[in-house]
Amino acid sequence: IIGDDRSMLNTYLLSLVLFYSAQNAIDPNLVLAVMKNESNYQVNAMSSTGDVGLLQLNVRSFPGYTIQELLDPETNIKLGTKYLAQLRRQCKMPNDTWIVSFNTGCSKAKTFKYPHLHSYYKKYKRQAAKDNLILH
Repeated sequence: IIGDDRSMLNTYLLSLVLFYSAQNAIDPNLVLAVMKNESNYQVNAMSSTGDVGLLQLNVRSFPGYTIQELLDPETNIKLGTKYLAQLRRQCKMPNDTWIVSFNTGCSKAKTFKYPHLHSYYKKYKRQAAKDNLILH
């Protein structure tokens, strides 16, 4: 199931991605592509802007959670997949272009006209296609 350059993604993390992706009706390959691009699968990844963990969440977007709680892999994946599902519902954009909103929010994401998509979206689509971590 896991390709060679993804050895950092262990069975436990993959099982969390599969579980919470299914729970939120999000393609696990998309979640893994976001994870790869946001943190390179590093559980303790921290950005200079305060984003933390596998999916680079922050306390501004998740009030009531501490940085330490957001660093917990299960919490990060649970909240991140729920957030992705929420964005998909709220943004109402064609195909998978709503993924741009993960970093920009819906209103800014909608300014990227299809098919001339933002490089962020293209990066995730390329990563998901390249990795295809989950065999169907």
